[in-house]
Parts: sequence; C-alpha cells; structure tokens
Amino acid sequence: IEYQPWQAVAARYPTVPVEDFARAIYLFEPDGRMHRGAAAAFEVLARVPGRSLWRRAYRGVPGFAALSEAAYAFVARHRVAAARVG
Repeated sequence: IEYQPWQAVAARYPTVPVEDFARAIYLFEPDGRMHRGAAAAFEVLARVPGRSLWRRAYRGVPGFAALSEAAYAFVARHRVAAARVG
C-alpha cells in the first residue's frame, strides 16, 4: 500500500470530486476497485495478518457497515478533537 495525501493524487482520479477526497480516505486497487471511508480503512487492515475480522464484519454483519460509516464520518468531521483524544 502506498500512502499519499489526496492533494498529490486527486488529479489521477478525476471521477472523485475534490470535496470527497477532503472528507474521507480512499483506497484505489490495481484492478480498478475503489473503497472510501470506513470501507477503505477495513480493506487496508485486512492486508495485515490477523486483522481481516473487521472487513468480514463490515461485509457480513447486518448494520455494521452503516454504523462504521457513521462513526467514520463523525470522526472525520471532528479530526482535530479526535487527534487530541487519540
């Protein structure tokens, strides 16, 4: 996985509005698949041995994806305060 700030890669993905890049993380896969927000975070975690449980829950547990995205959006809107807590 190559981590880059959205400002450095936004031009390579013209279908993603700049405002969306500013709101959430994105994972672009070599095969063209794209994930954003909590889904992207869980996809990244799934590449770490022993951490795929979160992606399985996101994909298979009813309500988990919606709750995860809501929590992600809340933290993203309050990044400064979340960074202080973290």
